Amino acid sequence: MTAFTPEAAAAIDSPGWLRDVRVAAAERFAAMPMPTPDEEIWRYSRIKELDLDAFTPVATAPADIGDAARRIIDAVPERAATIVTVDGHAVLVDVGDEASAAGVRVGRASELDDG
Repeated sequence: MTAFTPEAAAAIDSPGWLRDVRVAAAERFAAMPMPTPDEEIWRYSRIKELDLDAFTPVATAPADIGDAARRIIDAVPERAATIVTVDGHAVLVDVGDEASAAGVRVGRASELDDG
């Protein structure tokens, strides 16, 4: 049994609109059968080796990206924006000065007011 259920999606702390989108996606996922190699699009994949039970949703974000990743990011000059994700969570979101002045907005979907 997979951990990606509508109940698990609803339990992730997020604004109502995002929770609704996650639950709807989990419901669609649960309603579909797993693909098989009999389907042409999956014929050459190793779909039988896919073990969804080996994966679980991550409810809380890691605290930081770590020193090594920070050094690499800091070595890249003149970035329009930087987004670093760990386990599906944005742990660093940064918009460069020029992009910000041009009105570029970058952020976490969970921090938006509405969809």
